Amino acid sequence: MQKQRTVRTDSLFVKHLVSYIAILLVPFLILGGLIYFYFINIIKQDILAANLTQLERTQDDIDDKVRQIRIITNQLSINQHLKPFLFLDDPLHSTVVVEELKEYKITHDFIADILLYHRSDDYIYTSTGSNSLPMLLASIYRYENWSLKDFTEAVNTIAKPEVRTMDMVYSNDNAEPVKYVTFLSPLSYNGFKATRTVLFLVPEQAFHSVLATSMQHYNGNTAVFDEQGNIVSALSNASYLHSDQFRQALQQSASGTNRTLTLDGRDYLFSYLKSEDTRWTYMTLVPVSEVMQRITSLKLLFIFVLCSILVIGGAIIYYLMGMNYRPIRRLKQYADGIWSDHTPRSNELESVQHAIAYLNNQNTELHARIEDGAVAAKEYFLFQVLKGKFGTLEQLRDSAKEINLTITKPWLRAVVFQLGYNGMPDIDAVLTAIEQALPDELEGYARDHTDQNKLVLVLASEEREEARLSDIFSGIQEQLLERFQLHTTVGIGTAYRDVPLIPRSYIEGMSAVDYRLVKGTGRVIFWRECASDAVNLDAYPQLAAEKLKLYIRQGDIDEIERVLQSIIHFLKHERPSLFIVKLIGFEMISAVIQTIKELNKQQYHLPLDYPDVFLLAEYESVEELVETVKQLSRDISESLEKIKRGHNGTLLDNILGYIQEHYMDFDYSVQQVADHFHMSQASLSQLFKEQTGTSLLEYEIQLKLDKAKQLLVTSKLPLKDIATEVGYFNVNSFIRRFKQSIGITPGEYRKQHQL
Repeated sequence: MQKQRTVRTDSLFVKHLVSYIAILLVPFLILGGLIYFYFINIIKQDILAANLTQLERTQDDIDDKVRQIRIITNQLSINQHLKPFLFLDDPLHSTVVVEELKEYKITHDFIADILLYHRSDDYIYTSTGSNSLPMLLASIYRYENWSLKDFTEAVNTIAKPEVRTMDMVYSNDNAEPVKYVTFLSPLSYNGFKATRTVLFLVPEQAFHSVLATSMQHYNGNTAVFDEQGNIVSALSNASYLHSDQFRQALQQSASGTNRTLTLDGRDYLFSYLKSEDTRWTYMTLVPVSEVMQRITSLKLLFIFVLCSILVIGGAIIYYLMGMNYRPIRRLKQYADGIWSDHTPRSNELESVQHAIAYLNNQNTELHARIEDGAVAAKEYFLFQVLKGKFGTLEQLRDSAKEINLTITKPWLRAVVFQLGYNGMPDIDAVLTAIEQALPDELEGYARDHTDQNKLVLVLASEEREEARLSDIFSGIQEQLLERFQLHTTVGIGTAYRDVPLIPRSYIEGMSAVDYRLVKGTGRVIFWRECASDAVNLDAYPQLAAEKLKLYIRQGDIDEIERVLQSIIHFLKHERPSLFIVKLIGFEMISAVIQTIKELNKQQYHLPLDYPDVFLLAEYESVEELVETVKQLSRDISESLEKIKRGHNGTLLDNILGYIQEHYMDFDYSVQQVADHFHMSQASLSQLFKEQTGTSLLEYEIQLKLDKAKQLLVTSKLPLKDIATEVGYFNVNSFIRRFKQSIGITPGEYRKQHQL
């Protein structure tokens, strides 16, 4: 049976693998084939077009150079410094001519030299000097195929511009001969017949540098022909350029032609252009084998890429299938471990389905248990809130988030429901109904009370105002009456932003509910209604709680008893209402709680249990409450004495180190030191005085003066800068304090002690 299941697993895997590869392969081959032929054809056309485009650029570059020669010719014709004259008539003027020719040559770097000849003269001018015709052709520019006789005849008789094709020229200045293309143009003066001839010598390299750009990727040939079909310049003066077959091809081709031409038994891709400006002909010959070699390489590359993609794609599919299938296989094994009835399944998914059904039944039971746990966690959280266990709103929100409760509003209060009913309703349903009845702008969470006739709601709101609360809770009362036949009285405490004051709001809510005996049952009663009817608290010693905290920290039991006796005296003689008594009891308990928390922030870690607001319900007399507070105060004082014996030495060292590091800061203050060590300013000052015998202020001043004396002796800083360095904003204050302590001014001290 196990072997059969394994085969099915492999079969299912192969089935999916084949299907995914087919999904990849079929469209890929179809698209790949179409792209292949279309792509290769486009590449071929692009190569042909690129060759022709490059030839057009070559044509433009050379045509531009020819146009520049024409422009120079026209400029020479009208240049007054170059008017006709004979050398022997004015030899000095020849220097002017040479300088002018030099200027033209310098501005056109593709021209090797410019020659100017005044017809019938024995001398000719170049950009470097003047020479006789025999001297020029004998040593300066000695043409291999241009004799003195032919040269003299040409420069004296030429009637229209001509181009003398590439010829080898020897010169005394160059060890090796240089090939030049020579441009000849007649020059007239004032529009009459030609009286001068200008010659432009353009080296073969100037043409080759342009022609070579058309053969960057191939071992072919590019050539330029003049209007008569003579070769002006060519990358390679191959024999086929002079063949009748090639000449015939030039004559039969139209400008912009791309075709195949066979020369000397070899196929060439022939591109042909004819310039409308110069009437010159431009052509390129690229061996077809080289062009096809690139296309063939691209074909092979495309096929290789296509096959690689298929192989890599198949491998990726196989790998991903294995990865994706592995969890399914493991899931089936896990499912069999959960639900294994040894019944053959058609595939793994069916096995998992049966296991999920089994787990769903188990989960339903578990969910019910979790809900019970969530309810318990929520009740514990609300209990901690009402006991004042959270110091800040952030701590409260973080704790609420851990049990999936949301508290985002800043104002918090307690609301108490007094239940009046016949029979026991479903309390959980009542709590849920109260929470769901709250509008969106309020956040509230409810729990039952230790008194089974009460419920408590912790309510968070964006604002403190109570205008709508009466209508909201009246509506909730109506819903509870309609759904559960439950009569309720609602007591609403004051909203506070300070989280530790929520227990006070709880007492106020409890007192408001108790006030139903005066206001009547079934109403929504706010604490302020009770407070307005309460006894005037002006006679209550308002600073009793602060004094109690101070004396607890100091361990002064006598003063603690004196404060507590004053509270007892107030309660007995003023006879306040019950909720006022509870409020005073809360302040006494709160004073103890805050003292313990403040001391633990200073790392005292007092091993004492916090009293809480729920203790108030357990006391039967004010004297009992006072005695509890007194006993807690004694315990705190004794613990402090034990801890301080081993703690004050280390704490004092830390305080001294902190003061020495920060006393020169502009924002330094005693309060800053107290905040850093989580102490009140009074406690810090008292501890420092007891341990050092001097006050904090005196110690700080002495540090500043010692630093000032050091700077006065060891530096040349002005008094203003020294005052700033030691933390005085005003230099006059610094001088006055220095003189009071040292007896002389800082300037006098510097004179007496500076080296």
